[in-house]
Amino acid sequence: MESKGMQNARKMLEKLGWSEGSGLGLNENGITEAIKPSGKFDQSGIGHKTYNDFQWWDHAFNKAAQAFEIKVTDDQGAVVEKTKAIGKIKTKKGSSNLKQADLAYGVFHKTGTLHNGIIESKENTYELKEETDFSLKLSDEELFKLCNGLTAHKGARHGLTASGKLARIAKQEAALLASMNASDNKTPHQPETKRKKRNLPNLARMTI
Repeated sequence: MESKGMQNARKMLEKLGWSEGSGLGLNENGITEAIKPSGKFDQSGIGHKTYNDFQWWDHAFNKAAQAFEIKVTDDQGAVVEKTKAIGKIKTKKGSSNLKQADLAYGVFHKTGTLHNGIIESKENTYELKEETDFSLKLSDEELFKLCNGLTAHKGARHGLTASGKLARIAKQEAALLASMNASDNKTPHQPETKRKKRNLPNLARMTI
């Protein structure tokens, strides 16, 4: 149900010749829907950009791995066969099938080939296509479990897991959590305030 203000605005536009579904302006080429503010419903911080979530290294590895097929034979062991072209490795999500050779200076000018004074150009239709994301969306716990407890610590390959440091951090977090719980359970203490007696004037001593 529209508000009273929207109803008044609709009536005013209809008096000026506007109809439902037509654009604003003299030529009716303006917007047909009101501008709505976009709401933020994710857990990301302010200024976070969604394209930073694209893990291109994971995507490139899995895409390259899917381009090969491993066949196990009895006499030769494992044979690796290339099933399809890997394509160009990209660090950003989204791609197109535009070729740089068909564009002048690598921008939006279509080029052609001059043959006997006649420019021959390819009549190809280009369209943007959405590339499949082959990267795995894993949480820190899932990644830690998948790597069998290995971390990026340089000494982890030699068995150094920094257990002492992790134990101290866990102890500090437990102490902080305990202090926070204690402060929440503690009732706020309000000091008692004594009311001061007002010195009322002695009516007997007052003279007119």
